[in-house]
Amino acid sequence: MSLPTLEQLLRLQRGYYEVLSSWEERPWGLLGLNVANPGSHDSNHAYLTSPLQPRQLPQVLAELRGFYEQYGLGPRLRFHTPPNSPELARMGERLGWSARQEAETWRAWPARDQTEPWPRVPGLTLDVVRAEALEQLLLVQLEGSPKASKERVRRVWSCLCRDADCCCLIAHVNGEPAAC
Repeated sequence: MSLPTLEQLLRLQRGYYEVLSSWEERPWGLLGLNVANPGSHDSNHAYLTSPLQPRQLPQVLAELRGFYEQYGLGPRLRFHTPPNSPELARMGERLGWSARQEAETWRAWPARDQTEPWPRVPGLTLDVVRAEALEQLLLVQLEGSPKASKERVRRVWSCLCRDADCCCLIAHVNGEPAAC
């Protein structure tokens, strides 16, 4: 089985988000909302799914601000490079937004879009899996989680794995589940 395409990864990510929140479509992407869980980063953010020119960013940010402020939430925008350029983050910073990115040790982009090599890890294997690997996926997802969140995580992943279109990428190091 080959590695998933960027489109497949984005569909998987959107499927995960739809379990957690309601989403409104916009020409540039999606607005996610779950007022019952205001502290959830994954529940309450906008997700840019189309390429956006930096000059278009002020209008999108104004739209986010207006949407989330009516619910008492701070606006957040998540996007990936590619398909968007690093200049988009620089424009956001010039407009007073933080462009702090979550740390990644490697990026799951198709090889043609890869911006940096992932670390070579002895014994590392990557596999595309489905519902049959739910328990392996949960080993990774639940590691170090507080007891209160373990049942929520189990429910989310169980729901994702019931979807016939859902596939996950799992990493093993020396045969042990290490990341997904």
